[in-house]
Amino acid sequence: IIYHLVTAVILAIIIIVVAVPEGLPMMIAVVLSLNMRKLLRANVLVRKLLGIETSGSLNILFSDKTGTLTTAQMGVENIIGDDEIIEYAAAVERFSSHPIAESISKLDSHRTASDFVVHPGKGAEATVDERRVAVGSKSLFALLNWKVDAQVELALSKLNCAEEVISYVGWDGSIFGAIITRDQRRPEWKQFVNQLQQDKHVVLLTGAEHQSGYEDQVDELYVGVPPEAKAAVIRQFKSSGSVVMIGDGNNDAPAIAEADLGIAFGVPTSLAAEAADVVIPRGSLDQVFIAFELIEITRRRIRQNIGWAFLYNAFAIPLALSGLLNPLLAALAMATSSFLVVWNSSRKILKPD
Repeated sequence: IIYHLVTAVILAIIIIVVAVPEGLPMMIAVVLSLNMRKLLRANVLVRKLLGIETSGSLNILFSDKTGTLTTAQMGVENIIGDDEIIEYAAAVERFSSHPIAESISKLDSHRTASDFVVHPGKGAEATVDERRVAVGSKSLFALLNWKVDAQVELALSKLNCAEEVISYVGWDGSIFGAIITRDQRRPEWKQFVNQLQQDKHVVLLTGAEHQSGYEDQVDELYVGVPPEAKAAVIRQFKSSGSVVMIGDGNNDAPAIAEADLGIAFGVPTSLAAEAADVVIPRGSLDQVFIAFELIEITRRRIRQNIGWAFLYNAFAIPLALSGLLNPLLAALAMATSSFLVVWNSSRKILKPD
């Protein structure tokens, strides 16, 4: 009885030693930790490993416009209205971190605002000199039910604002002026989109109300989309494939969080960076392809390690059950399997510079 009991204990020990699932817990951590310096040098910061592990084969890409396809360095092109328009608008926009607001806030510093309220994707309002002043898109004033002054409409109709952004300025229930700003497109944006379209469906998703010049370059274009609707569009497309969202602002954060893989790009706000799986700060759009390469290689290593662990256990466990392995050989087999997993995971994931 004692002999059989000892034999059973030894056999149990052998099976436990052989069958430890070593591949799964170490595969992602080793791949990324041993290559983190290389990734940082490539300007790619991985914040959430789960996003990389579960993102799948990315075949639908959403991109925001401002700060992603453009530089987010807005410049004021034209002003409709007098100095009061400038002073009121600058006072309100001083509280906002949006690139458009930053460019307008630099126009004047004489007045101050209070009771600031932001309308995500539309604009903002605040109290200036006991007046309730609003600055933003036409959708903001439609929400507030404010009227557009006829002279403002006439002046805008004479301008060609195909790519510019119109920020209306109003108070006391009416729009009395507008400030026109323009962003600079990144030099590489067309090449970036064309390369993406080789294996991805590219969608431009922006809160701006018109985007002339982009509709012929992307597969689909959504304009005038508020932040909550961006997330809804992402959710709808997830039923058709694995979705990645690239953006930089607070307005993009819900969509970045909703996507299978979220990328905060350029000079992301804290909300966008917090929602993202990968952050590419102050980089070129080419950096996005490095991130995709990282994800694909990491997932390939995961599959390789799982495959090896499966094959190892498929052979080792039957041998252990049959009694053909002693504890020493079981430990040696386990150590060899772990070594192979670590070696495969620690191979460089990016080519040398």
